[in-house]
This record gives sequence, C-alpha cells and structure tokens, in this order.
Amino acid sequence: MKKFLQRVVLVAVAMATAQVAVAESWRINNDTSKGAHFVDINAAMASELVKDGDVLYLDPGANITGDQTITKAVTVIGTGWDFNDKPYSPATISANLYVKSQATLTGIKMTGKLYPQYNNIVIQRCAIYNGIEQADANIESKYVKIINCYVEVPTRYTAIRGAGTSNTATQSWEIYNSYISSGGNGTHSVHYLYQPVIVNCIMYCDWNGNLFNNITNGTIKNNILLSYDSGGWIPANCSGCSVINNCVYGANTLYPNNTVGFTSRDFSQVVIQAGAGGSWMQLIEGSPAIGAGEGGIDCGPYAKGSLYPFVTYGMPKHIPYFTEAAVPAQPTDGKVKVSLKIVNQND
Repeated sequence: MKKFLQRVVLVAVAMATAQVAVAESWRINNDTSKGAHFVDINAAMASELVKDGDVLYLDPGANITGDQTITKAVTVIGTGWDFNDKPYSPATISANLYVKSQATLTGIKMTGKLYPQYNNIVIQRCAIYNGIEQADANIESKYVKIINCYVEVPTRYTAIRGAGTSNTATQSWEIYNSYISSGGNGTHSVHYLYQPVIVNCIMYCDWNGNLFNNITNGTIKNNILLSYDSGGWIPANCSGCSVINNCVYGANTLYPNNTVGFTSRDFSQVVIQAGAGGSWMQLIEGSPAIGAGEGGIDCGPYAKGSLYPFVTYGMPKHIPYFTEAAVPAQPTDGKVKVSLKIVNQND
C-alpha cells in the first residue's frame, strides 16, 4: 500500500510540474526501483541536462545520503516535514548540504548541516536539525533569506552562524517567521551576522547561552525570546541593533522597548505546547505575545499581518498532497476502489 501511495504523490507532483512552462523538472530518489531521474542532488548537478532555472523534486520517502552540493541556480522542492500524522514519509537529506549557487530550497527535511555559500539563497519551509553555518569570511553569501523554517542544533552548537560582526561576507541575512533553537553551555541561537533582519521568530537557548551574539546593526523585532541563562534573554555584543517589540522573559535595561511576557522560563505561558509540524508555536488564549509586535500585530511565527505567516508541516506552496487514503485489501468485481483526499497547499 505504501508504494501505491507514493506513486499517487508522484502523480500529484507531476500535475504541479505540468504548470511550470519554462523550467524543466526532475525527480530525485535514492531508491533506484522508483524510476527517478537522479539518485541524488550531486548526480543532477553533474548532468548536462539540468540547467539554471530547473526544478528538482525530492520523492516522498527519499533519503539522500552523503554530502550534497548545489552548483546551479535551481529550485529544490521536498514534501514538507514532521509527517507523523500523514500516510507517507517526508523526503530527507541526511548529510551536509552545500549551496554554491543562487538556489531556492523549500519543504526539505535535513539532518545534516546547511552551508549557504552564495548570494541571494532562499531557504523556506525547511526543517534543519544540525544548523545553518557560513563561517568562512572568504566566501560571500549575502542576502540569504530564511523563511518559515525550523532550525535546531545538538548540544553545544550554534543554530545560525555567519562570518563576523562587520564582515560583509554574510551581510543582510533575513530570518522570518521561524523557530530557532540552540543548546548547551556558551552556545548561541544567532551568531556573527552583519546587518541582519530577524522578525516574527521564536528563539530559544536552553542553557547558559545567548540568543544573539556578535550581531551588528541588526533589526530584531516581533519575536518571542527565551533563554535559560540567568538573564532570561541575552543579546551579547549587539552593536547598533534595534531590538524592539519582542515578547521576552526578564527585563533588560539595554533594550527596554520590549514586552516582558514570561513570569518564569516556560513557553506554555505564551504558546501551545503540543502538536506536530510546528502547530505548537501558535499563541495560547490571552498570550502576552498577542498585539505585542510592531504596529499591534502578534509576536511569533503565526502572526497575521506579518510578511510570512508560518505554514504547518512546511508544505510547499501550490504542491498537491493527500491527507487520507483508503485502499481495500481485496478487489470488488475485479476492481480496486481507492479513496483519496487530495488538497493543494495554497498559502
């Protein structure tokens, strides 16, 4: 049944692909029995058939292993992430991913680290479980956009790290409506960025670390900020930053223009604490984050009126997917009657 359901998803993807008139589209699956065009991203990049502007679709259930490098200006589309309640599995890149072109990534689950190494990269609706890093001042990666993403790291690592506080190699990164979490002694959620914009995120550091460290001339607003450090939320060495209209734990005399929304280090005072696909990041009734953002909008990823309200499960826009499937064990009158509920992700 699972193979049948995966075929249905591929048909739905093909329907979406047919709407793309200019770019060629290609399927990627490490399972050669599925008949995809390529077994991984590296093989697609090595092919003369794949051009700038093309679209690479990761099959449902695909598990791309070994470090991958994107060298062409392509769009890579996965199936979303955290599908515990869906009848098929997400596509996963379970290795490091190096992006060395002006590429767009959407709806991808990654268990390795993501390395943006080019200008104008877009990372949207992705779950990245080993962080985002561009710590090389000799590689330019300006204007990277991180939108609707779930970014966390293992203990003692930084979630998002750039090249330096005044180095223009990682200048003007924009992070919108995302969850960013770091953990461990002395780690940081966002580190070494120059002129970043960080808006409508939830940011968390679980022990003795700074949410922001060595950030220069940044804009940090409409976020929900919580650190288990004794200071509650610690921006360290944030020279020239505008830190306003955030919902925080604990007052901070350096950045007074924020709403103190936590009476203890407990997210449940602000957001829902259960649910798959990021749904738990929605505000509880009476949350202090309601209306605390700039212009009276809510703080946090799901805020109406923000640029990119969070999309549960990271579903790629305009890609059909099915939420229910019924396949009988036995045929009736020589026919197998399949019932599917297929929806299109319109937002």
